[in-house]
Amino acid sequence: MYAYAQNDNLSNAYSCYQRASVDSAKMFIDRAIKEDINKNNAQAWCIRGFIYKDLYKKYETGKIRSASRDTAISDLFIAYRLDSVSQENKTNTYAGLDFLAATYENDAASNMDSIHFHEAIVAYNKHKSVMKRIKHITNINTLDVQFYDALGEIYSLYFAGVNDFEQKRKYLDSARKAYDAVLAINPDDYSANYGLGRLYYNQAANIMTNLPFDAPLPLLNKTQDTCAHLAKLSLPYLDKAHKLEQLKIEPVKGLEGDYYLLHSTDNYLYYRNLEDKLRQQKNNKEDPEVLQAKYNEFITLGDNFLKIKDYEKAKDSYESALQIRPNEKYPKDQLQVIESIIGQNKK
Repeated sequence: MYAYAQNDNLSNAYSCYQRASVDSAKMFIDRAIKEDINKNNAQAWCIRGFIYKDLYKKYETGKIRSASRDTAISDLFIAYRLDSVSQENKTNTYAGLDFLAATYENDAASNMDSIHFHEAIVAYNKHKSVMKRIKHITNINTLDVQFYDALGEIYSLYFAGVNDFEQKRKYLDSARKAYDAVLAINPDDYSANYGLGRLYYNQAANIMTNLPFDAPLPLLNKTQDTCAHLAKLSLPYLDKAHKLEQLKIEPVKGLEGDYYLLHSTDNYLYYRNLEDKLRQQKNNKEDPEVLQAKYNEFITLGDNFLKIKDYEKAKDSYESALQIRPNEKYPKDQLQVIESIIGQNKK
């Protein structure tokens, strides 16, 4: 990595590092960095950063709050601050920081679940902090969209799963903030639009579900007004999600629910029928192997009917095959043969 003048502790640290004796390297580098000669030595800080990077790899991989990783990042930034001119120093420090930032990104992804998501937030924020400081931020928006979409989904699941009012409000606000962060970057993100629309609708549905059966009329009217307000908040997001993914059933079902809460019968029936059509289309989709088998069956029938000169049934069979495989040449050719035979027979 470096060549430098004789400096016993620093030389020994670097020698141990090259031999992958990272524990011995740590002992020497910790001594070296306290020496006056090395306090403003960019090489010394860079070497220490790489030694602590390897300590992290050896002992603390996957640990979100890794002291070795934090030390390595701090030391590499010190090295860069002390010498931002040397290309060698810049290349070395950036390579180490890129690697360490990537480990935070990986930790964020591996902890993004309903149990460990708080750890994912810590890791992701540290990843962004490093990337911004080294100005490698070209894909931060893309990563933010992925991260906050996933985080919004987790908060939404918690909102749906808890009964305590304060907890529900906390998770509702957290989910909304996560989805808003996504839409600030990409207003056409399907997951965030659907997530927000579903969130408002579920809030209304939860209020209606918890309304006492014998609720007095004033409370019933107030509840209906609240739910109608939430349905109106939900509508633009679910409508956008539906336009972005017109074959998905979920936004359609949400729109159906919103219009039910708004007592808009025509719109409710429209989306109810659309949901039925989409479900029917989904059910009609068959496995490619099944479709190929049906195609082969119609071709065989057509060929057999053609051999026995039952031209009408042969024609029906080839046309059925074309409905499955519209671009296939063989059934088209066979239909032309049949038309030619029928034409000659009419002469």
